[in-house]
Amino acid sequence: IPVFDGPERLGVLAVQLPVDRLNRVMTGSRSWHDDGLGDTGETYLVGSDHLMRTDSRFLLENPEAFAAAIEELGLAAETREQIQAFGTTILSLPVRTKAVDAALEGREGTDVVVDYRGIEVLSSYTPLNIEDVRWVLISEMDTDEALASSRRFAREVLMVAGILVLVIAGVAVRAARSLTRPIEELVEGARAVQGGDLSTRVAVRTGDELGELTQDFNLMVTSIRDQTQQIQQKSLENERLLLNILPMPIAKRLRAGETVIADGFPAVSVLFADIVGFTALVRDLPPQSVVDLLNDLFTDFDRLAVRHRIEKIKTIGDAYMAVAGLPEPRENHAEVVAELALDMFDAIHAFNRRHDMSMDLRIGIHSGPVVAGVIGETKFIYDLWGDTVNVASRMESHGVPGRIHISQETRELLGDRYRLERRGELVLKSRGTVISWFLDGRGTA
Repeated sequence: IPVFDGPERLGVLAVQLPVDRLNRVMTGSRSWHDDGLGDTGETYLVGSDHLMRTDSRFLLENPEAFAAAIEELGLAAETREQIQAFGTTILSLPVRTKAVDAALEGREGTDVVVDYRGIEVLSSYTPLNIEDVRWVLISEMDTDEALASSRRFAREVLMVAGILVLVIAGVAVRAARSLTRPIEELVEGARAVQGGDLSTRVAVRTGDELGELTQDFNLMVTSIRDQTQQIQQKSLENERLLLNILPMPIAKRLRAGETVIADGFPAVSVLFADIVGFTALVRDLPPQSVVDLLNDLFTDFDRLAVRHRIEKIKTIGDAYMAVAGLPEPRENHAEVVAELALDMFDAIHAFNRRHDMSMDLRIGIHSGPVVAGVIGETKFIYDLWGDTVNVASRMESHGVPGRIHISQETRELLGDRYRLERRGELVLKSRGTVISWFLDGRGTA
């Protein structure tokens, strides 16, 4: 986004959010064994376009073997070259498995599927219920490793069961039933675990070796369940990491499959607020203190925006931008923005008392039509464009510290419900001479 000082463009502000932290969450900082994922387990994210949003464990551990595997599967040469060139599967490797398709349809569960390497895996899948993205979380482990203990245990139980059945064949029916019941329950439990049911528990009915075997079985299932819960916890951490950065109606449209969102709104009110003298006041403070101060003040502004049902668009340095009248149109957009502006001055006065400071605001408001839409593919942003945005910005930059500077269009919408002072004529770039006003408070003069 361009950065202006009045009409002068100072430069361009760009924000890049690295995927390293997301990768650290999904790979456990590459500590797969410590997280209970063994030699072949991994968790990763997939987008609605079936492309990975985090890196494959197998690429990170052994790039050469991974390259050979995807080449053997017949993956397009262009895709293989892209993965090799950038050293990542993010937005490059397609994952079209039953688990991904089911999760994108809103389902969750566990199934045995063939993964993107052509290997049979035990896959747990779930959609991420986040307002602004349509991603799914996949946790997988090769079936040979995932089910090795349960299959081995099932074989042992079946073997023990067979031997015991032969031994007790000549015993009375009542005694046979008392012995075979826990064995049958163990066999059923082993088969349930092998089928993916980790809620299975077998009652311990005896105090002998069979009872100990049953206790060991229950401990094994508990261990597997705990590992699954760890994976689910990582999913929750990832949900908190992926913040909701879009208005809810826009996020719903994205989840519904819209790829291009651009709307025209004939009547909105745009507010720009700038903290006057912020740079000079915090020049000698450490970076952490500067961020803490801005976060404290902007959090107050955010709460006010939520209270008035006004959409915060963004912050630019120590400036704050908000709009009323979209994405849901409303007739009183000018009035609610005026209320927000007045409340923002109350908030900064309270902020000054808390921190023993003397900061001030300069606010500009203009009303009119805008175009709003979502830009970006991997990092979404909801933004506004149009002459209304430019005039609102210039109302702020040509304003006076401690006052709310509004355009003639906004003044006409406010009517006589507020105390207004005519400022006079003002020359604005690309607009020429305009009439502007100061909003001094609620009620008529």
